[in-house]
Amino acid sequence: MLDLFWLQVGLSFLVGGIYIAASIRAAEKFGTRWGGLLLGLPSTTLVSLYFIGWTQGTDAVAQATSLMPLSVAILGVFQLIFFLIQDKGLLKALLAATIGWLAFTVPLAVYKVQDIFITLAIGLVVYVAIANYFNKVPSRTSTAQRFSKTEFAVRAVICGTLIAATVALSKTAGPLWGGVLASFPIAFSSTVLLVSAKHGQGFTSSVVKAMQLISGTIIAFVTVLHFTVLPLGLIFGFLASYAAAVSVGILLTTKTQ
Repeated sequence: MLDLFWLQVGLSFLVGGIYIAASIRAAEKFGTRWGGLLLGLPSTTLVSLYFIGWTQGTDAVAQATSLMPLSVAILGVFQLIFFLIQDKGLLKALLAATIGWLAFTVPLAVYKVQDIFITLAIGLVVYVAIANYFNKVPSRTSTAQRFSKTEFAVRAVICGTLIAATVALSKTAGPLWGGVLASFPIAFSSTVLLVSAKHGQGFTSSVVKAMQLISGTIIAFVTVLHFTVLPLGLIFGFLASYAAAVSVGILLTTKTQ
């Protein structure tokens, strides 16, 4: 059984890494508005929760998603802190944003906030408030630059490693903490580091805006998944939840400036 678990961790590394790296590339190609839709759709969250369900069952997924509407909304706090102080340096901005994210997220798991109606209500208020702020940032199109296979591979390795670590830690820390880890902005952190180095602060700010606005799709995903994974099972629960996320994402994209 242990060998099967580590096989699944390895698959999460491969699938998650390629998924996110491909999404970043698509965002660069199509611009931050519609490219942000691809980046904002559930990626690390989807892969992490799927493998939590695969290794621990649907009950673990239902438990993990109980606090995630709020923990996902708190990603906006992470993104807002990063946006406001990114001119101080990317690493400093990411560190400060991580500290801010932890300050809000860890108490949720420590005190076991698991009423999804409470986490969803508060999460929507937080999301809407921060989204209104970010909606003032203009969308941009990246300048055409050569994209190498090596760059794609580096992105895949970075993201895949973090996703695999999430799955492995969720096994020992429990599904509730696994849900917290699954909501950590892995895709965002790796994206801004790589995009900023290639395109500069202006385009990066636009990417931050796009990812924050489209993060509403992840709130939709984890909420629908919470209520469907037990009656529909792992596969159909995830399919229904992802369909809901895509629908919300398209709506948000057409409504943003």
